[in-house]
Order: sequence, then C-alpha cells, then structure tokens
Amino acid sequence: MKSKIIRSNDYLIITIALILLFILGLIYVVTSENTLTCYYKENFNISCKTCGITRDFKSIIQLKFNELLNPLSTIYFGMLNLFFMTRLIIIILISRKINIKKIIYFDIVLGIILLLTNFIFHC
Repeated sequence: MKSKIIRSNDYLIITIALILLFILGLIYVVTSENTLTCYYKENFNISCKTCGITRDFKSIIQLKFNELLNPLSTIYFGMLNLFFMTRLIIIILISRKINIKKIIYFDIVLGIILLLTNFIFHC
C-alpha cells in the first residue's frame, strides 16, 4: 500500500490559498466601518487578552500607533506578518524545486515557534 505524499503543487495551492485569505482579511479590516465585537466582552463584560486586537490591526495598518488598545497587538501583528512572509518564501522555494520535505519541516518548525511565542506572550 502506497503512503500519501504531499506533492509540491498541492502545497503550493494551500500556500496561495492562505495568502489570499490573509489579504482578504486585511482588506476587510481596513475597509470595514464597523469592527468585530468581542463575544465575551459583549455578553459577560469580561475583557480577554485579545480584546481590541482587530481595531488595533486596523490602526497599525493605518500607522496610527497612538490609538492601540492592547499592548500585545504589535506582537500578534508581527507574528501574523511573519506567517505571511514565510508563505511567500515557501512559494519561492517550491518554484526553485527545493525538496518538499525540507519545506514542510521548515514550515512545521516555524509553526511550533509561532505557537510557543503565542503561548509565552498570552500567559
């Protein structure tokens, strides 16, 4: 029985889809008049550690750093940008026919680093 192997084209399609999703999300945040409301803040009057992140992303994109509500916003925005940049690097690596296993290992290691960073700053 043959094991499933991820082909470069499949990985490229997934990567491009993630980049498009990222870009669409940024477009929505920048162009929307209303920002999303926090479920916990609205229903339980509890501020979570990510309260204000969406509004802060909009402020960061518009270079209005004095309007930030959450001190962790710049860290989360930086992590999101790092994730986006690695997607671009992966497209370049795939186009140069780099071994797909190396690309997947790189992606996994970076994902673990981002998760650990999120855990460290969120606690």
